[in-house]
Parts: sequence; C-alpha cells; structure tokens
Amino acid sequence: MKIELRNLETTFPTEGELIEYQAEIWIDGTLAFEASSDGDFGQDVFVQIGSITKEEVDRWIGENRPAESIDGKICPADLGSEIAEMVDTAAFSKVIERTLKSKLVTIQGHQVVTYELVGPLDKTIAALKREVPSALVVTADNPALIVRAARLLFKEPVNAGIN
Repeated sequence: MKIELRNLETTFPTEGELIEYQAEIWIDGTLAFEASSDGDFGQDVFVQIGSITKEEVDRWIGENRPAESIDGKICPADLGSEIAEMVDTAAFSKVIERTLKSKLVTIQGHQVVTYELVGPLDKTIAALKREVPSALVVTADNPALIVRAARLLFKEPVNAGIN
C-alpha cells in the first residue's frame, strides 16, 4: 500500500502546540481521505473520500509498520501515526530548507547542529570537517539528508538543533 500526502498545508506550532495541517491522503494513486488537525493535541480528522476505509488502512499499517513507544506505552501503528510522521517530516524539512539559506546545517551522530556562515561556504565546510570529520553537511541538493535531519529534529525532546 503506497500512502502519500498531497496538497499539504501546515502551520508550524508555537511552544506547547502541535503542527496543524490539512492534506489529501492518496492510497495507491487514488484519493482516499481528506485529513486535518487543529494542533491542540486532539485526534486528527480523516474524512473518507474513496472506497477504502480507515479501518482497512489501520489494519494494513498495523501489520506492516512497527509499533511505537509513547511515554513508555506501546502503541500500534495506524493511519494517525503514519500521517503524523509524514506531516512532521514535511514541516521540519521546510525548516531545514529555510535554515540552509543562512546557516550551515550538519548531522553529527544523532543530532542536528547548525553553524553561522563565516565567509565562503566551502571554507566554512572545510574548517568544520577539520574539527568534526564525521559531520554530514546537509545541502539543498540532497533531499535524503534534509529528510534525515528533519526526522532527527522532530524526535529530539526540545527540537534544539535549529536556532
């Protein structure tokens, strides 16, 4: 089952809120649901558009995705958790892309670290690589590293990697 978000619109949260979003959920190339959240920790709303039901999707996801631990409680994967991951990844990817315009963004271990740009980008990168050879430099032309950095950010307890 291929699950995609299309026409995603997000509002990035202020402290103590969640990302608000509206999107279409397409499954195997067909519009299946309209989805939205209000950012107040309530359940997301999924309005069925196509013939596939949320229960069918939840069952498939539960069988094909790992459960996650939330506050020490094991929760089976479902459409809500799948969409939350996709929305968070998209929203934090946009943050990374905006940050790249003014800072050097790196992945160091399991953490996103940013640096002020001082002088030409290539010289800043060279200086960083001398100090931290294992640092991965995130660039606008490498979407996989942007997504990796985004996922690290939204899994960090305080999202402290971008400032």
